[in-house]
Amino acid sequence: MVDAGAIGKLLHIQGAYTFPLPPEGYIRLDASMGGGSIWDTGCYPISFGRYVAGAEPLEAFGWQVLGPTCVDEVFVGNLRFPGDVFLQFDSGFHTPWRPRFELAGSEA
Repeated sequence: MVDAGAIGKLLHIQGAYTFPLPPEGYIRLDASMGGGSIWDTGCYPISFGRYVAGAEPLEAFGWQVLGPTCVDEVFVGNLRFPGDVFLQFDSGFHTPWRPRFELAGSEA
């Protein structure tokens, strides 16, 4: 639909992937195993944005909230793609299950 122009020029992408975890002893919180929300759930909105934009980001900026095991338990980020297409996303282990993706274009 994006490629066919159904929403006009793609302008903005929003994505989230969050779910609550038990507070301790969970592999996703283990730094030695590469844990953290951006690796576990943030990859989905980032990959979706890259796919829909059809390009790699030109700029990236983000914030994280580290937990007691020193992995990001919450991550919020912004990416800018060619053509002034922007992605805002969040990932984390403290809010309810939220697999959400939204596209905004000049027409819809």
